[in-house]
Amino acid sequence: MAKGNLNFDQVNRITVAVNNTLTADTVPQGFVQQRSGEGYPPGYVVMEDNFDFFKYAGIHRSVVLYTTPASYIEDISVTPGVTGTTGSLAYSVNVIGTGDVSVQLLDKQGVVVANGAAASGTLQIANAKLWWPYTMVQNASDAAYLYTFQV
Repeated sequence: MAKGNLNFDQVNRITVAVNNTLTADTVPQGFVQQRSGEGYPPGYVVMEDNFDFFKYAGIHRSVVLYTTPASYIEDISVTPGVTGTTGSLAYSVNVIGTGDVSVQLLDKQGVVVANGAAASGTLQIANAKLWWPYTMVQNASDAAYLYTFQV
């Protein structure tokens, strides 16, 4: 993702550099071989490979440009866990820029069961209502109990 400054009410230029050099670390793999001698200028190289494949270079898919505020949430990660009857939710909110982060976990009725005041942490849910795939067969009318995570 490129970040920069936009000049409002002016022409803006975006420059993209591409490189289709095949190496042992690229997919597909290949190698660069230097050629020298009669007929080759100094520093002449060629790409070699052992397959029939067009080595794409350039932009071959749609490109979307968008703006973001000076501060925004770039990503959120959550990892659930359980010990006995206590549920846990480890979370991480990746904030670009500045700003305070607070989170809440609400039960099915919208009641706050846990909250945090940091960009990362672990929420504890006493007497968590858990479900497993087999409960969907046993109790089809209320098969899954879902919590809501709010940032």
